Amino acid sequence: AHLYWPGAGEVTVPELVLRRLLPLAHRGLELSGMDSAWREPLLGIIEQRCVTGRNGAVWQKEMFHHIDAGARPGRHEALRRMTQQYMDYMHLNAPVHTWPVD
Repeated sequence: AHLYWPGAGEVTVPELVLRRLLPLAHRGLELSGMDSAWREPLLGIIEQRCVTGRNGAVWQKEMFHHIDAGARPGRHEALRRMTQQYMDYMHLNAPVHTWPVD
């Protein structure tokens, strides 16, 4: 998606986040005294979601198609397997952009 941002013109959302908003967030959190050990991993998740283009919805779609393309289990079974994988990965507490599609 494209949007208009004052001073930047028309930009994509990932471009806006990576070039404008993340640097502002880094500076703001640093000035507020937030330790970089907390700040960097959290902002890194946002950065990598922009770079990879993967969020929860994208992962679900990719995983569903991966399962469905394999043994062709049918829609209901593919959705059940995708949901089970989602729950398993969720409990690992890892960012969704790092979840494999296999």
